[in-house]
Amino acid sequence: MKQKVLVTLIDSGWVDQAKQLFSSVFFNSGWEGDFLLMHNGIQTNDAKWFKEKGILLKKINICTNKKINQWHHIVLGKFFLFNEFFKRWKHVIYLDADIIIQSSLDNLEMYDGLAASYDLHTKVSWQFIKNSKTINLFKELEKEYDLSKPSFNCGVLSYPTHIIEQNTYNDLLKLFNTYSKIVRNPEQAILNVYFNNSWSRLPNCYNYFIFGSILGGLSCKLYAHRLPGAPVLHFIGKKKPWLYTNIIYTIWKKNLIKSEQIDLEKRVRGKKVNVLRLFLMSMSSYSMNYVYMIYVYRIIRIESLGMLGSYLNKKFKFIYKVLKFLKRD
Repeated sequence: MKQKVLVTLIDSGWVDQAKQLFSSVFFNSGWEGDFLLMHNGIQTNDAKWFKEKGILLKKINICTNKKINQWHHIVLGKFFLFNEFFKRWKHVIYLDADIIIQSSLDNLEMYDGLAASYDLHTKVSWQFIKNSKTINLFKELEKEYDLSKPSFNCGVLSYPTHIIEQNTYNDLLKLFNTYSKIVRNPEQAILNVYFNNSWSRLPNCYNYFIFGSILGGLSCKLYAHRLPGAPVLHFIGKKKPWLYTNIIYTIWKKNLIKSEQIDLEKRVRGKKVNVLRLFLMSMSSYSMNYVYMIYVYRIIRIESLGMLGSYLNKKFKFIYKVLKFLKRD
């Protein structure tokens, strides 16, 4: 057993997604630790495939089998990441299964506490539902935690296991049971209040969002024009890379096919991170990342954005002006 472990979480319908993720980690990052698949039940043949590759399996129980808002209940399995089971390793890196790894993850191991990147919605308060029906419970929560603090996205987590205490896992379950009626992003909301005062920010490039919206189409198009990109590409929203219509599909499919070649006895040297690009992407906000990409690759003109351009001009004049400036001939 190694001193560190890389983990993802799936249900029985996401087996290929886990294979692709582990493949991209194995061939692109040079990961030298253990690989672990957490699941709530997969087919025997699928379990056999992972075991033959040397990938560890951990079946977990989920505290509910019902959807929470629009979210599948499997997401609550992330609480188990803070079970004492993981103390057999010194460090854990967790990755959502809708991620593609492009280069080394070594820098994720430098943190001495929980590390995650900012979420799209900056304040913890957004992680919870506040309306006429939930206001009393929301106020109770507000008394206990500072909801004005920045919130993190839990698609990528890195932490040393010394932060796991005897009651951490049960405390997370209790928090969920208390506030389950007002969580917007179930496990993310709870983790944000539990670690309210004790997490560090990862650079954006280690959880770089490819959106499932209008900007999603743009970001995929930019990637297709050979943008080297961040070490970690996270396909949030509905524009998933395994959809045949997604412009990234061929890359995702190639990684899936290569998963058959995973051999943990013959580790592959990882791809180095471009330090300059890493710095630029880490220093910028998510919106300015798009400015940076447009500047470098000059793919679109701000005028061609139509209604989106008008919206930027009205609501985000600074970004609009920067885009206009960068596109001057």
